[in-house]
Amino acid sequence: MAKILGIKEITTKAGKKGCEYHIADAFSEYDLEHSNCTGCQVISEYSSTLFPVKVGDEVDLVYGKGYQGKAQLVDIQLTTDNKIKINK
Repeated sequence: MAKILGIKEITTKAGKKGCEYHIADAFSEYDLEHSNCTGCQVISEYSSTLFPVKVGDEVDLVYGKGYQGKAQLVDIQLTTDNKIKINK
């Protein structure tokens, strides 16, 4: 399970709209077995889809086959609702 830390809506150089999702996630089993890990890792994922998530939501990331066979974020599934209020 991962936690959304930030969402950045962007326009690429090619003019396409998309989102960068900044996420805190647990280390993989491989990392835990082969490294000394403390805390969590922070990752950034790009998608052309604006998923219905907010900062603070706990989510599961779903990957599919993307360009040149590389993993691509295809869905973000909400596991629990955000309990944090953010005043802008």
